Amino acid sequence: MNNLEAKIEKALSQYDLEIVAVEETVEPVGRVVRVYIDKPGGVDLDTCAEVNELLRLKMDQEPGEQDFLLEVSSPGIERILAKPKHFQDHIGEKIYVRTKKKIEGRMNFKGLLDQVDEDFIIMNCQNVKYEIPYNLIRRANLLVDI
Repeated sequence: MNNLEAKIEKALSQYDLEIVAVEETVEPVGRVVRVYIDKPGGVDLDTCAEVNELLRLKMDQEPGEQDFLLEVSSPGIERILAKPKHFQDHIGEKIYVRTKKKIEGRMNFKGLLDQVDEDFIIMNCQNVKYEIPYNLIRRANLLVDI
């Protein structure tokens, strides 16, 4: 967990919310921080707006944490998998994983989440199993067939 994510966790600790993921990127508009939240029964637009306002007020009080665009969202149908618990909750489901470096010659994996361990996941991609350590996962999310 990075420093900004820790500040966000602290700011929202008294609310019945799960911080699914925090992403920081630099885009043409500048620094963008995306916070994905969830709660039992899901989150609606009003909840996202309230959390956005609360976080903006808290971050404005933090030195060096004012210069970014803040976006608060639900994780959506193809929810981000960012923590070991997220993977554990979705064993047997179809997921996408992009790694930070190549594993067996590839960085993109689409397939079924077979197993979850303390340090890695095992995916079944077209009947080939890949062991992917958490520390090599750049991004992961559910895949939903529509």
